[in-house]
Parts: sequence; C-alpha cells; structure tokens
Amino acid sequence: MKISKFSIVIGLATSAFLLIGCAQLPQEEEKTTEPSAITPVETGIALPTSKPVDMQDRTQLQMALQSGDPSQCDAIKDSDLKVVCAISVMDAAQYRSALTEMDASLCEKIQSAETKAQCEADIAAYEKESEDLAAKMDAYTKESELADAIVQKGDVKGCAQLSDEQKSDCEMNILVNEALQTGSAAPCEKASEEDIRVKCDALAPKAS
Repeated sequence: MKISKFSIVIGLATSAFLLIGCAQLPQEEEKTTEPSAITPVETGIALPTSKPVDMQDRTQLQMALQSGDPSQCDAIKDSDLKVVCAISVMDAAQYRSALTEMDASLCEKIQSAETKAQCEADIAAYEKESEDLAAKMDAYTKESELADAIVQKGDVKGCAQLSDEQKSDCEMNILVNEALQTGSAAPCEKASEEDIRVKCDALAPKAS
C-alpha cells in the first residue's frame, strides 16, 4: 500500500545519515575549518576512531545527502568518506522506498544496521497503527448496528450495553420516537440524563 505522507521521512533519513561517518555538519555561520572526528559505525567499512574531515568533503557529503544523488559523492576526496557517502545516499533512497511501499522486505537492502532497524521499526509501527484503527472501525460498525437494533425495538434499557458515545443517542432516539408516536413530550421525562431530556423535549411535539 502506498502511503505518500511517508515521503517526508527524507528529512529524518538525512539527519540520521549525517551521523554515519562524520560528526554534525557546521552551521552556516560557522567559518572554522577545525576537523571533526569520523566515528566507526555500521557502514560496511572499517573507519578509524578519529580522522580529520576536510570542510569541503563535509559540504559535499551534505549536498549528496540532500540531493539523493550518489554521483555527488565522487567529488569527496577522502576515500573512506566517499564510500560512507555512497552507502548513506543509497540507504536513504531504499529507506524512503520501503516506507512509501510499506514493505519491510525492502529494508533488508539497507546496508546500515541502524537505519535498517529504524526502517523495520517504522513500518511495524505504521502497520500496528493501521491494524488498531481497522479494529476500532470494525467495533464501531458492529456497535452502531446493535444500537440501530435496540432503537427499533424501543428498548431503552438495552442502550446501557453501548459505549457512552452511542448510549445517549440510543436513548434519545427511542424517547423521541415514543414522543412522536404519542404526540406528547411525556416520554422525555424518562431520560436518564438532563441533557438527553432537554434534547428530547426540543424534538417532541408541543401541546397545542
């Protein structure tokens, strides 16, 4: 099932991938050329625990991640970072595809263990949410059918088995029907709540 709203996850994917192989990218106002450390993570290659990152390479990495174009990784001078960039861009694309298609099997093609786990967790969460919503809709439909049957029988006491959301409507409908049949607002006095009585009285026939 295609869920277009999940295309917005590109922002999350980009943020996550900025952590794959390098520290946070500098803010626009930052002019320093101080190197940052590349940390070893699940990227498919072994990286040193601390390695200077050229500012130009960092900028190129950001551009590649934002554009989703792996060919932009070719401009990165550092060979390790170039591989990290290519993997990250491909993983981001696969991540978006999996979420768009809502297909957990597509997460298997993601090379980063961290991103793969996030992909699978996101899809599982969405599927659980969809199942819960479907169950609620099914329960609501069944309860509505029961409420209709109770109203048709005119069984006010039967309304008690319904949820609060439908119980009041059930009782009011029965009392209003009685009021219309008798031509009097008297049945409204049997309402269990003042709010129901007022609404019933407003719909009941008025004595001439």
